[in-house]
Amino acid sequence: MFDIAWSTIKNRKGGFVAAFIAVICGSAVITACGVLFVSGLLSGVAPERYAGATVMVGGRQTKDVKENFDPYYAERVTVPASVAEQISRVDGVEKVVLTTPSR
Repeated sequence: MFDIAWSTIKNRKGGFVAAFIAVICGSAVITACGVLFVSGLLSGVAPERYAGATVMVGGRQTKDVKENFDPYYAERVTVPASVAEQISRVDGVEKVVLTTPSR
């Protein structure tokens, strides 16, 4: 049985090398995904940043385009500092915290 496998490898080296590289690359991708998954689970950072906030204010993350295509941007849109000042003047607001640089 090993004689047949060895003769196949000797006669078809390119296919063997390609399959070997594909297995190595696949293993690397699976390992990277596992590392990311475990680091996300065990990072120790609790998702409680905004747990105590009653209200959060953010900017609009899209832009109006005439062709009826509104692109979505991954960058966070900043809220002008004047909005924070307006919110702080509302009755019942204890504290306003800006977490991103404002324009």
